[in-house]
Amino acid sequence: MTVEISPVIQPPSRGVGGLGDACDTILATLLVVGCFIACKSSYDCLRRWRGKLNVVVVGCGPVGLTAALVAVRSKRAKKITIFEEKTRSQLMDRPHQIGIEPRAVGFLKKLGVDFDNMEGCWHQERFYTRIGIFQEYILSLLQQITEPPLDIKLGTKFGTNHVNKLSCPRALTLVIVADGLRGAGANILGISDEFIQETCKSFCAVSSMEREDQHNLPTPENRVFRLKMDLSAFGAEFRIPDISRAVFFLKIFGTFRNRYMMLMCNRGDSNLVRQLRLNVDPMLMRNIFQESYNTYKSKGERKMSDTEALNLKASTRLTEVKMSYRREPLVYIEEENMVVSIEGDATRSFNYSLGFELNVGLRGLECLDKFIDQLVLADGLNDIVKALNYKSKCTKRLNEDTIKHKLHSEMSRHKPHNGGTNNNNNNSTAKDTGS
Repeated sequence: MTVEISPVIQPPSRGVGGLGDACDTILATLLVVGCFIACKSSYDCLRRWRGKLNVVVVGCGPVGLTAALVAVRSKRAKKITIFEEKTRSQLMDRPHQIGIEPRAVGFLKKLGVDFDNMEGCWHQERFYTRIGIFQEYILSLLQQITEPPLDIKLGTKFGTNHVNKLSCPRALTLVIVADGLRGAGANILGISDEFIQETCKSFCAVSSMEREDQHNLPTPENRVFRLKMDLSAFGAEFRIPDISRAVFFLKIFGTFRNRYMMLMCNRGDSNLVRQLRLNVDPMLMRNIFQESYNTYKSKGERKMSDTEALNLKASTRLTEVKMSYRREPLVYIEEENMVVSIEGDATRSFNYSLGFELNVGLRGLECLDKFIDQLVLADGLNDIVKALNYKSKCTKRLNEDTIKHKLHSEMSRHKPHNGGTNNNNNNSTAKDTGS
């Protein structure tokens, strides 16, 4: 007898066994995702630790040298090369004075700048020194650094023969062009020299004089706020009642040897401003500067004589203050694996020398450390573009803030600090008489 036993076929379970399989799938997925995140984090940490780029700085002015110092402190530079057309003695002999504002002072201190070991003077939290002294100090500071390697090429003009040597397909190169308003670094690298010009909604006149018998030591600025002028001696056109509506700001700056003056007001339609904008008599502005200087000069400084006033280099009339800035201050050259960033006066400038251009240039470097960090961590073209967008937004914001607010903040009254001497008069009147 043969007994056949048929297998019992059971329907698929939809109970606990199915739920367990789903949980196993979820756990496996989470494990894979966790491993990926851990590997990615480890890879990013490794790149952050080992990531480096080559840095090239064109120009040994205050902005260029500070940019090199930022690259050193970032610890992201594999090698730093600096090109400067002038020799060391030529850099040291630059006599013009710079006034470093409190914000820039704090920024430089973070980079290791010790103002106590730099020749200069303090006044209302600003530090005043000669541009040559500042450059010599930063150069000496850079030359004390052993890591990364620095190659400072003084007396070497940056040219087309250097461009091919800069590119390195295996490592990203950051070129910082800070060779000033008349520098050719950007053009040599093929960067467009198209500028955009915008008004700062202010009128200004400037003057300068040189006294070779005076010392060239750093000297605090003298600022006069809400200055009103009586020019009735120059004709009936200056006697219209609305003269009181015109309020000016006066700044006397520079060393005793190289003295500069700036007379500025907000854009307006008062009769006095209108007449000073239409003026064609050079003696009028010279007289204004002479009387203002003799009234608000520093203690111990001799008055400006009539002969010096005749030889004074001065604006003939009030003209509008405008700022020009590059349309393309930032470029990535993919074929050369090179990023070019233009800084300082090479990327933005005023049609007048206003005495605070350096501070604007230094402010443009405040985001450089993060920009370098983003470039080092860039994993492909998209990340490089993101880094460029970040730096571009910082530059755009700085340009807009400078145009809209810098001159107005310059003309606003600052309170004295720590009991320093104060020429910041709230309401002052300079009476000018015709000569």
